Amino acid sequence: MVPLTAPFFRILLDPVLKARAEIAPPTAFVALEDGKAVSQKPFDRTHHAISRPEVLPDTHEPLTLAEESFINELEERMIHAEESN
Repeated sequence: MVPLTAPFFRILLDPVLKARAEIAPPTAFVALEDGKAVSQKPFDRTHHAISRPEVLPDTHEPLTLAEESFINELEERMIHAEESN
């Protein structure tokens, strides 16, 4: 075990540290959203319960083969899921 030394005890006598230690802990948590302080969401919930839809602009680039394949696979899975219900 490391013995406590004089420099450690000097830290305990620091007036700034003492003043900060006397500040009460927060009673409410806030978050900054769009530059405003708002109540923080519950810890067990995501920021958005339902995220905003992603909309491609009218002038978007054509999909790559990987993107097309991914979308096709998702659509097939949705069709199979609907058929099984």
